[in-house]
Amino acid sequence: YFDLELALREAGDGGYAGYLAFATDRVEAHVAAGLAAHFGVLLASALSAPRAPLGSLALLPAAEREALLPPVPHAAPVLPTLVDRFLAAAARAPAAAAVRAGPLQLDYAALAARSAALAGALAARGIEAGQPVGVALPRSADLVVALLAVLRIGAILLPLDPGYPPARRRFILRDAGAVLLLADAAGAHGLDATVPVLAPAD
Repeated sequence: YFDLELALREAGDGGYAGYLAFATDRVEAHVAAGLAAHFGVLLASALSAPRAPLGSLALLPAAEREALLPPVPHAAPVLPTLVDRFLAAAARAPAAAAVRAGPLQLDYAALAARSAALAGALAARGIEAGQPVGVALPRSADLVVALLAVLRIGAILLPLDPGYPPARRRFILRDAGAVLLLADAAGAHGLDATVPVLAPAD
């Protein structure tokens, strides 16, 4: 007497007949039914490929195999960056007003050119993607140019309020590991050569 017993015998028509018996106090009915179904899948797989190695034969139905497989990760969509959006806008309407700061107005073409030139100056100084670059400028066209330039080279933007006390600006720059500061005279005042300083207009 076994908890689970599978028996097969030759039938008169050249096939096989059999049964699966199980102890109901030891084996649940759905477990026994699942084993019988898996055995049927194995037999069908063997009949469809009689020369295939035993280890390559299917044992589970396709739906069960797929359920056991880890989900296939989907590549995250590549979203446009702020720089991508800005350049697209500049390409669509280069003469449209992009920045108004007092009497000064920059269109998209001018803003793109100035930010590209500053990005080139940063790269010429050895600034690379992933490096923190401080920006301490008043709200002005130069501020927008500086922000775009930092983002265009892939550097980390570290905005600093020029109104902060010099000691606080020095601490933030050192703590963040900034490699350069984009600032005017007021923004660079009192920093005591904490980091190299570049004025956007230079």
